[in-house]
Amino acid sequence: VTAGRGKAVVVATGMQTEMGKIAGYLNDVQKLKTPLQIRLNKVSRTISLMAVASVIMLLIIGFLQGIAAWDIVFLAVSLGVAAVPEMLNLIVTLTLAHGVKQMVQKNAVVRKLPAVETLGSTSVICTDKTGTLTQNRMAIKKLWLACNIDTTGDDDNFSNRELEFIEHLALSSNAITKFDEDGKRLFLGNPTEAAILRLLYKKGMNMEDLEAKYPRIHEIPFSSSRKMMTTVHEMEDGKYLVLTKGAFDRLPFSGETEAEIEKRNKVHDDFAHDALRVIALGSRIVDNITENLEELEKDLTFIGIIGLIDPPRPECFGAIERAKKAGIRTVMITGDHAATAGAIAKQLGIMTEGGRVMTGVELEELSSEELVDIVPLQSVYARVSPEDKIRIVEAWQEHSQVVAMTGDGVNDAPALKAADVGVAMGITGTEVAKSASDMTLADDNFATIVDAVHEGRNVFAIIRKVVYFLLVCNISEIIIIIGGVLFGWGAVITPIMLLLINVVGDGIPGLRLAQEVAGKKIMERPPIGREESFFGDGLVYLIAKQVIAFTIVTWIAYYIGAFTNFSANVAPSHEVGQTTAFMVIGFTSILHILTARTKMSVFKKRTFTNNPLLAISAFAMVALFVLFVIVPPFNVLFDTVPIGIEHWGMIAVLSVIPTFVAEIGKAYSRSKERREHKNRIIKHSMKED
Repeated sequence: VTAGRGKAVVVATGMQTEMGKIAGYLNDVQKLKTPLQIRLNKVSRTISLMAVASVIMLLIIGFLQGIAAWDIVFLAVSLGVAAVPEMLNLIVTLTLAHGVKQMVQKNAVVRKLPAVETLGSTSVICTDKTGTLTQNRMAIKKLWLACNIDTTGDDDNFSNRELEFIEHLALSSNAITKFDEDGKRLFLGNPTEAAILRLLYKKGMNMEDLEAKYPRIHEIPFSSSRKMMTTVHEMEDGKYLVLTKGAFDRLPFSGETEAEIEKRNKVHDDFAHDALRVIALGSRIVDNITENLEELEKDLTFIGIIGLIDPPRPECFGAIERAKKAGIRTVMITGDHAATAGAIAKQLGIMTEGGRVMTGVELEELSSEELVDIVPLQSVYARVSPEDKIRIVEAWQEHSQVVAMTGDGVNDAPALKAADVGVAMGITGTEVAKSASDMTLADDNFATIVDAVHEGRNVFAIIRKVVYFLLVCNISEIIIIIGGVLFGWGAVITPIMLLLINVVGDGIPGLRLAQEVAGKKIMERPPIGREESFFGDGLVYLIAKQVIAFTIVTWIAYYIGAFTNFSANVAPSHEVGQTTAFMVIGFTSILHILTARTKMSVFKKRTFTNNPLLAISAFAMVALFVLFVIVPPFNVLFDTVPIGIEHWGMIAVLSVIPTFVAEIGKAYSRSKERREHKNRIIKHSMKED
């Protein structure tokens, strides 16, 4: 309302209003922790327990060996430094931020950072139909006037009766036309009424002439409860034309035989099963207008029906197929008629032949436990309420599924908040829906969600690589220090050396790891489970194998530098041993990032071309670590000492051994995967035969 006078009857205030009820749902719905938060919490607990246990163990060993209190405390500090991967949080944050940047380029605007990785775990996408799976541009495809069905193509010639039908539909609509800056005619208003107006002009008629011939004098607006609207027009002979259009089953027609009613119902059902939205039109001519206008909405003469369609987005066919290959279930939840929803779902491949659409009425009759049991079997829901959407989301979550939910209206906000990833529409979405969501689609397109899932999976893969990379380095350092104390060597490397390795050697190349490119097969594997750990898929074995390799070569380096006359020019000492151990663990840690970033061999060209800055930063850190030893001022700052040329050769050989150990493991894994793939093909062929 923009002007005028009136009276309002207040029937509810605050939380008792419809908006208040929605606000109540938003307050009641508690967001679950994201899979990333759960996984990082597990990693943090693991690291914390490992650090505490290591420090206690070191203190016990030190006191038993009679080491001075200050020295053992100093070593405990070293161990505390070694246990904590200082760069983990920073690299994870940068990985998420890079994922946000990549998603923006694909029209997905992420509002909450953890949602980036959560998308990678998505196993169910609950999506609206209109505007997301379809183009949100209604078009009239068929019409029927109780005589024959006609189509509305460009070459179709309408009879006078059909043209009059279109005129009456346009008269009972509120859509308008205007021209843009380029002189192109625009059709504005309700999408259904805009489609009627578009067809009117397409057939060579215009609203100006119609309104002059049949001026509108009254209107009974459309409402969702009545499902129809009525307009009253003055005729040239002084009588009044009453036009009522709306839902086929709500218009009060009269004067029809049983056969005519049966025929009309059959045509309606045929239209609906062809995914057409059906609008009916009835009319009557009266001499006088009663004070109660709704009395005019009776004894209507059936004129005809139109079948409109909101065509599916072409890109959605491929997107839904990609989602299927990725093990992601697409579920349509719409307010449309069940027949229309089912037809569109079949076209898009969401529902197969024989599948059924569940309505909101049927949902209300199910208990929460019953819904949990049947929800995996159901792919399409129609005529649902905001409460229904929340129940569907929570039912899927009971199966430990990670659910993404789309929505645009205020009443979608509670479901958006309840979902693991709430996805609001950027074009048609309300501010309330956007505020409750984790991500906004700039183009309101389902295909964008699938693209975002692809990026989310890449983020998970990168974080998993980071965890692998950092834990190998940090666990190795813990064992190296404890082992040095047990062997009676004291501190194999100093705290400042540990910080250099963790922050500079591991951290700077690790920052480039945050911008890794996704593998080609990332959308061909099942979704990442909600409870799946970073340590799954054999990662614990990989970490253990590399830790052993790291530890052994570092101990060897220390022993050679501290106890053998390996160099003709540099005498063995504890400081030389610390320097050689520092260089070996520093180099192996830096080179390890090339191993951690891919399952391919590090000697393949693509290892360096896919992320050249990572390789450059890794080799730059190798050069920097060399400077820490050969430049005298650095010796004082970082507790290093000059070493002989023989030591450098020994360091180079020992540093690449863990890389070759990893290469042997990768070659074995690739060979095993090829054998398993070959066996699957053979079994599949035998099954077909």
